[in-house]
Amino acid sequence: MKDNVNPKSYVFVKFLFTFSVFFLSLVGFISLITALMIRNENMQNWIVINFYTMTIILTIFASLFTIVFIILRLLMHKKSEYKYQNKEKKILIIWYLLYISCFICTIFLITSKLFHIQAFFIISIVYIILLFILGIILSVLEVIIRNGEQILISKKWFSQDGDINDDPTPRVEEDFERQKTTIKSQTNNKKNPFMEE
Repeated sequence: MKDNVNPKSYVFVKFLFTFSVFFLSLVGFISLITALMIRNENMQNWIVINFYTMTIILTIFASLFTIVFIILRLLMHKKSEYKYQNKEKKILIIWYLLYISCFICTIFLITSKLFHIQAFFIISIVYIILLFILGIILSVLEVIIRNGEQILISKKWFSQDGDINDDPTPRVEEDFERQKTTIKSQTNNKKNPFMEE
């Protein structure tokens, strides 16, 4: 069992993806707050002054979580020996393209602070909505991609070391069959009173 991937690992690895999207979302909210403060001519606010520092750090954190997530998923996939079907390969390509587009949109949002304040404000709102939608789509696609692989891993995990025999269902069926056999044998052994001479 030690040679196999624990099925629960997929859940823990998914948290890396969640943290990545969370940090990107923070970039959007900080941009929106910054835009509102600039519109109110509150230029000396700490968030406005440190806008680039905060957003770049958050983007770096999101990138790191993404890189670790992808590396772990590739290692888990290789260890599972699962082969993607053509449909899953296409979904995987779409997933990567959408994920990359999230980072492109983030970089565009950060640089859009150089634009007119009204444009920066609108871009911030659009970014938050777009990232929310992309986050849901990416999450659903990720589940579809790993579904077949996780099922295979679960079968391997529970089929070793006799874990599959811990299922009570076969035991119940065996007991039931044993009782049926016992009842039949007892019935056959009893003499039929009508058959007696």
